[in-house]
Amino acid sequence: MTKRLLIALLAMVLCLSVVMLVACGCEHYYENGTCKYCNQPDPNYDPNTLPCTHYYQAGVCKYCGEEDPNYVPPVCNHYFELGVCTHCGEADPNYVPVAPPTGDDKVATAIKVALLYGENGQEKSLTGTVYATDTNGYYINDGTASIYVADTTSVAVGDVVYTKGTLAFAAFNKVVFNATETEVVANGATALTPADTNVLELAKLPAVATNYYQYVTLLGFVNQAGEEVTLTVEDKVVVVDPSSAALFTNLVGQKVYFTAVVCNFTTAWVVKAVTDNAIEVLPADLDLVADEIFAWVQTELPTDAFENFNVPTKYTLEPSVNFEWAVDGVQGVTITDGVVTIAGQSQDVTIPLVLTLTCDGKTKTQTFNVSCNANYIFDYVQAQLPTIYPNTYYLPAQYETSTSIGFAWEVVSGSVIAITQEVDDTTNTIKWALASEDVKEDTTVQIRLTITTATNERSKVFDVVLKAPISISLGEVANQELYTPVKVSGTVLLTAYNQTGTTCSLLIYDANYKMLQIDFAGTGLDANKNFVRPSPIDEYAEGDKVSVYGRVAERTVAGITIKSLSVKEVAVDQKAAADYQFSLTGFDVVNLATADDYHNFMANVESYGGTTIVKVTAPYLVYSGSSSYNFIRFGPDAISARDGYSTKIDNVTKKRVFCLSRNVLGEKCPGLETALAVPKKSAGAKLYSTFEIYAVPMYMGTDTLQFVPLGASFYTYTK
Repeated sequence: MTKRLLIALLAMVLCLSVVMLVACGCEHYYENGTCKYCNQPDPNYDPNTLPCTHYYQAGVCKYCGEEDPNYVPPVCNHYFELGVCTHCGEADPNYVPVAPPTGDDKVATAIKVALLYGENGQEKSLTGTVYATDTNGYYINDGTASIYVADTTSVAVGDVVYTKGTLAFAAFNKVVFNATETEVVANGATALTPADTNVLELAKLPAVATNYYQYVTLLGFVNQAGEEVTLTVEDKVVVVDPSSAALFTNLVGQKVYFTAVVCNFTTAWVVKAVTDNAIEVLPADLDLVADEIFAWVQTELPTDAFENFNVPTKYTLEPSVNFEWAVDGVQGVTITDGVVTIAGQSQDVTIPLVLTLTCDGKTKTQTFNVSCNANYIFDYVQAQLPTIYPNTYYLPAQYETSTSIGFAWEVVSGSVIAITQEVDDTTNTIKWALASEDVKEDTTVQIRLTITTATNERSKVFDVVLKAPISISLGEVANQELYTPVKVSGTVLLTAYNQTGTTCSLLIYDANYKMLQIDFAGTGLDANKNFVRPSPIDEYAEGDKVSVYGRVAERTVAGITIKSLSVKEVAVDQKAAADYQFSLTGFDVVNLATADDYHNFMANVESYGGTTIVKVTAPYLVYSGSSSYNFIRFGPDAISARDGYSTKIDNVTKKRVFCLSRNVLGEKCPGLETALAVPKKSAGAKLYSTFEIYAVPMYMGTDTLQFVPLGASFYTYTK
């Protein structure tokens, strides 16, 4: 009777399942109690009993609210504005607020706050000390910033005012305060003092609200075009406000120094002269400025020169001072229009350059010495040459960015090197390729560099030391200098190739249980996505004892540069025994079971590149696609398996898609994929609680990390 009842119940369940499938037509993927595709509730979902597959954001799981045990809050690089960090809200411990002028009833907004956060037409109360006035208002500063107050109230410099009104915003971030009610609450206060500047510095400032109304003493040269008066230094311009222009009309061409307020911005900053202060005309007095000019000239001249060079012919801050250059007693060196031409100098020589300054009948002279030699160029080249040379190295072909000095290289001694001249088709520039053979013992050879200009030529011989291979252990590769020729020995743990077949590899290990991945160019995949044979790895078998000859190279894995080998030769010293079986004994195996395991693994990027054996335990598995797929993805939960595992490392969110390449899995573990019956991506990942497999992370894409299984003896799975 019980058996019949069970059969009847099972039949009812199957019928109901068919009805539901026909009615919905969805291959459900339930996420936190609901199918993400059709929104049908999960009949087996119980939020009180099912564990949450956490997805942490800013330290909290977005599904259940649980705190991330690995979360480290980011450290704020505070930017304080008026006592508060604008990023995190923390109080500035050094902030001293601006006190109201008198009485608790006069509460004012800081001017800087009004400028940065106020709005057009917004009513405000401001307070500050008057530092300049004009016919339509005055300028105040409260210690945070300055503003112009449009007001008819009679005030004087040093008055402290409390004013109510509205903010008026104009083009280029200019803000004016239109006062409706003003009270002078104190007299004789210390007013803002002008800051010393010049046209060059002022012209650099961006047109932001807090750069208006600066109180400055300004240095510049007066120019006039029509009715517009400007101040210039070099190619920088500041415009004089029309209300002050008349003060400068008789000073065109003169250098002036005066007090002003930065009152406006159009295409350049506009300044208004403070008429209470005189405009000072600064004529060039050679007795006063000669030392300044000579000191500046010294900074503009080279210490050493092999090619032609320029000398300064004008000092922009004193344009009325004339420059005259001459060469004192060196044949073949001339100066014309500010260009020193060096010719016929086969030996190092000191060039005395004589500069004569003249202005208003006064004369000042100083001699500057420039050494004519090529040592600085040869020193530059020496610094570029490596201490260890790869088999092909491109020698320096020019001095810094100079194109007027020609480089030519040649071999002086040594039959194991050759130098050839090439032309870079992209840049149409000459390259010099130094090719060297491998040597059995350290060998010194010599090469000569000849540098030329239109009129000069020098040469120098450089030593090149070719290093013989050194025998090192696998663990020592990471400590070697780039291009070091080495010999390493080990046992082949496995042969492998990446999913596209573009790279194939040997993974070897030594007696210290260290591993090294050795890459070759792959042969690609055929139409059935099978690795094309024969390939470079086919002549090696797991268990072969090999010697690897090559040079230390670098490769980038997940943005981190790690040391590897550029292989010249792999020699089989001893073929694997017929009964060879790899053993995990002695190896440090990394477990991948929990989310914490995945986090810790991702934090150690150096373990990615064929250096670590991992044991994947009870993973969630899913194919990488719904119709076609190359990978089986895995992770500690359904979401991480399908979309990649995300975690914060050094306050940066990073994601890795952990996967097994199907073609490699088929070779290493025949029949495993069929036994697993992995679901498609659209159906969602499935937990395989009885599955574990040993594998090595060997290939890295942008986010995808491909693991290569150790083989059929290194996995277990029970349905």
